[in-house]
Amino acid sequence: MSLGNARVELRGMLGLAPSGAEYVAEPKERKPARDPKYMWKNRQAPRPGSAAWIYLTRDRALPESILHLAIEQGLLREGMKGTAWFAHSNNAGELTGMEMRGPDYRGFSSGGGGKLLFRMRTGEKGETPVRLVIGESAIDVLSYAAMDPFNFEPSLYVSSGGGMSAEALEEFRALLGTLEAGGRVMIAVDCDAQGDRYEEIYAPMIREAGLKPLRYSPSARDKDWNAVLQRRARQDVAA
Repeated sequence: MSLGNARVELRGMLGLAPSGAEYVAEPKERKPARDPKYMWKNRQAPRPGSAAWIYLTRDRALPESILHLAIEQGLLREGMKGTAWFAHSNNAGELTGMEMRGPDYRGFSSGGGGKLLFRMRTGEKGETPVRLVIGESAIDVLSYAAMDPFNFEPSLYVSSGGGMSAEALEEFRALLGTLEAGGRVMIAVDCDAQGDRYEEIYAPMIREAGLKPLRYSPSARDKDWNAVLQRRARQDVAA
């Protein structure tokens, strides 16, 4: 309670009356979660030298070409304290929220339509994707795209941002229907029990869509695909 409310309560317990007029604030209504669309609109994309740009290129070893591609498609913003925001949207193209990653922060925006899918395309604009890559985080799928020998093909790189809700799974199922018949879906997940679980969820859906599921995971020495990218970057520097 407010200080004024506390004084009223304590005076009642002690049998005292106020010495003069007293203001007691009405309880405030809790503010609703901020709309991610508003947050997104009022933030700029990272640029060379900015805190988020340094975090993504130096700490995460993402190449500038991948960041430029994400920015061109309106998928990346810079938040507070050098955090990078990765857009999640529905199949209608409406922003529903953001994966937020930074040196000292990891989370997802509250409010809006919630966590659905981050999605980045390669290839010519308007081309039908022949491949879809599904990963566990936006940074993971961008890392995979940076090392992908087939990224010249019309491809769609998708992140679930972790576990999928029922709504996100339905979005993913519908998205599979947009690929060319006989297309490939790469399940680019970690080499652990959680990665196995994701494969168990995605693979049957992919087969039902008439597509071929392929599991790709890093070796046990690397935690995830970004760890692979960072290790390769360190080796290049050493060489």
